[in-house]
Amino acid sequence: MARSDPAWRVYRQRSRVAMLGLLGLPAVTAISIGIRLAGVESMAPFDVLAIVWCLWWGWVAFRAARVPCPRCGVPFLANQGPWERHCENCGLALYADL
Repeated sequence: MARSDPAWRVYRQRSRVAMLGLLGLPAVTAISIGIRLAGVESMAPFDVLAIVWCLWWGWVAFRAARVPCPRCGVPFLANQGPWERHCENCGLALYADL
């Protein structure tokens, strides 16, 4: 496996940012529940923050799924099942040598 290969660097960076963004979901949910239980009258600032976070994470996750295959250039994970880790077009396995 060639995890240090520069061709896979973009995939690793985008997938890590998407995972960190996903880990923010419990924090956003906990803050929302805490604010509502505290009886805060206006939720507008938090609602705007939550919407911005959701839009940001959706964009980041979309970009992570659309990373081009280093061999053929077709989006690597776009049309696959959740457990498949190879290019649908050329069959290149995730982190394989080119």
